[in-house]
Amino acid sequence: PMKQFKLDWIILPIIGIIIVIGLWSFCSATWAKELPSPMKTWDASRDYVLKPFDPMELQLRVRTGQRIVELQHELLAARQELERRANHDALTGAANRGAVLSKVESEASRAARQGSHYCLILFDLDFFKRINDTHGHPVGDLVLKAAASRIRESLRAEDLAARYGGEEFVVLARGTDSGGAQVLG
Repeated sequence: PMKQFKLDWIILPIIGIIIVIGLWSFCSATWAKELPSPMKTWDASRDYVLKPFDPMELQLRVRTGQRIVELQHELLAARQELERRANHDALTGAANRGAVLSKVESEASRAARQGSHYCLILFDLDFFKRINDTHGHPVGDLVLKAAASRIRESLRAEDLAARYGGEEFVVLARGTDSGGAQVLG
């Protein structure tokens, strides 16, 4: 039968990664209390090595574990980038229509629960078509970027500015009534 035991903590600085030898399910409550706090929530049942262990096998398992961690970090970074791209306008960097509509739903729910206010301000850039027609789309893109930047700079941290479409923008102002919206506008 398998016997439970603690990993010799002296080996930890050498390999740079914690490896729990034995099955977690065989750990006693006393042993679990002795573990450093990050280990208490770690699911060590994913891999184990029986004693006596082959140093080459241990080294390979450590490398495999490191690669899994690297891949997981890459996956999380890729997921965050995809989420950012899904919720932001590629040209201006402002939130996009879908993101602001989602925020409006949650803000409407919050305002109803708390009896607070919020304001939606929808506006467009006057004569934007003329800019595109006269100076071309690259200049129009610069105008849209500058407008989005100025809108963001003029808002409070809790407000959300988004490109609604074309030259239309929308601002979601939390905790703002119609009087406050006129100050923003």
